[in-house]
Amino acid sequence: MKKRIIVLTALLLAVLTATAWAADFRPAGISAHHNGGTANIRANSKDISLSFSNGMADCSALVRGYSASDDVEATLTLYLGNNFIDSWSASGKFYTSVSGSCAVKSGRTYRLVLTWSINGVAQPQLTTTKTCP
Repeated sequence: MKKRIIVLTALLLAVLTATAWAADFRPAGISAHHNGGTANIRANSKDISLSFSNGMADCSALVRGYSASDDVEATLTLYLGNNFIDSWSASGKFYTSVSGSCAVKSGRTYRLVLTWSINGVAQPQLTTTKTCP
């Protein structure tokens, strides 16, 4: 009986050790905050929206970092063609949302650009283009 308990305890320790090692496994050179390719350990997210209502453009974005300690900054910029219309910025820990609205003209095509960073590292810009009805 004593021998069986020792064997089961050793087996349990082996399983727990292997599980802990696997949970922390990262390919060489990849940190927990790496965001390149398919090597993501923790995923970030981003969402951008441009809509129109009653002659106003409603612009919004929500961006999230990889962990609760990440500093996230975001700027939304609205353009008519290549002409700057307006811009809004926000920042926060782990995530931030930024939004704004401004007057627009029907029949014109507007471009909304999200520029953002995590811990000061620029992330790929997101762009959406829509025509005001």
